[in-house]
Amino acid sequence: MVDQTEGNVRAAFSQLEEMGVVLTSKALSTDATWPFVTLPYFDSIAKQAMNMSGMEVLAFAPLVIEQEKVAWEAYAKANQAWVTQDLELRKVNTTGLATVQGIHSYKSDVNDTTYSTRRLDIGNDGPKEGHESFPLWQFSPPPIDSTLVNLDVLTHPTLYHIIEDTYQEQIPLISRTIDPHFLLGFSEYEGGTTAEQAHNGRPRNIITRAIVDMLGENTEETVVGVIFGMISWDMYFTNVLPKGSNSILVEVNESCTGGFTYRVGGSGSEFLGWGIDKHESRYDRIKHTFEFAKFATYESEDEEEAHCSYIVSIYPTNEFRAKFITNEPILYTAVVVSIFVLTTMVFLLYDCMVQRRQVKLLSTAQLTNAIVASLFPRDVQKRIMDEAEEQDHLESKRKLPFGSKAQMKDFIDTQNNESTRPCHGKPIGE
Repeated sequence: MVDQTEGNVRAAFSQLEEMGVVLTSKALSTDATWPFVTLPYFDSIAKQAMNMSGMEVLAFAPLVIEQEKVAWEAYAKANQAWVTQDLELRKVNTTGLATVQGIHSYKSDVNDTTYSTRRLDIGNDGPKEGHESFPLWQFSPPPIDSTLVNLDVLTHPTLYHIIEDTYQEQIPLISRTIDPHFLLGFSEYEGGTTAEQAHNGRPRNIITRAIVDMLGENTEETVVGVIFGMISWDMYFTNVLPKGSNSILVEVNESCTGGFTYRVGGSGSEFLGWGIDKHESRYDRIKHTFEFAKFATYESEDEEEAHCSYIVSIYPTNEFRAKFITNEPILYTAVVVSIFVLTTMVFLLYDCMVQRRQVKLLSTAQLTNAIVASLFPRDVQKRIMDEAEEQDHLESKRKLPFGSKAQMKDFIDTQNNESTRPCHGKPIGE
């Protein structure tokens, strides 16, 4: 399960990387200058990556420095047709669609205490003089509320650190759990995600990768933007156990918000709620613990700069335990013991029969010897016994299947030796 879970999160990051390559190749092929890059049919291309990774939202935000802000806002208004284009492909009515705004700050209107506001005071004043911005530009699913376009993600309380560190360190990162409303709530249309679905309480986080301006292994790359996706933890636990497997309990301890619990089985995963105290204490000694997506965690000596980490603990359930606590071991043991007992009885019976036969033969021999001894002298006894042994030897040779020639020779020898039989030998009295 550990390898499968790690594989799912790496697959999601791989899809982000591929989308970044698509954006870079688009800019290179059209000689576009960053940040002034727009990918036609972004939603159609992004849906393929989302379907393969389970991401619910995929978006990119170019880097816009202060000197480019005015030019960028003019470019965004002139190229906002991508929103209409992608919505129409989803058969969404675009009548009355608002005009794209300039770069603006995130303002939360959701009072949801489920998600931590640990860094709510960071970046709430918006882009500062002389500082860069990362305005949301293209994303999938496309928004019916265009106010999400050009929202500076550096002003979001959760995304601020992860976007900044992705840009500075050029490493893939995973965020703490977030309130998904600011992304999903803007895609409330038929066939899209509704606000109710956005608030189903399931934990979600953001995964990010840097977008570079060049392709190739031996080129000097410059980060020109960030591409990110929002993904539910349900997807990380998809297909991690064989079909038909009994469920286990998975508790995810997040260093920032506390944690949450899933029930994971062969048929899928089920979110049990926030908190990590839902397992039975008797299973504490056999739990398995691992760090989730360590490759996508930025470690810093400064506590304020450090990112949230996830420690996953796996516990068996009573259902899982019941599969192994059965009568089958007793049954198999009984069958093996029965086989040994039966085999022993057969050997004992055989030994008893052989012993009885030996005793009977010995008694017969002793009786015969006593009769002969009482009737004949010793030299006559010896001659009779020798003749009997020789006759027995000839009889045994006759029974061997040595072929026609051997049988003929045996017949002739038998005829020649007829005279050696007791009835043709010397008289007993001589």
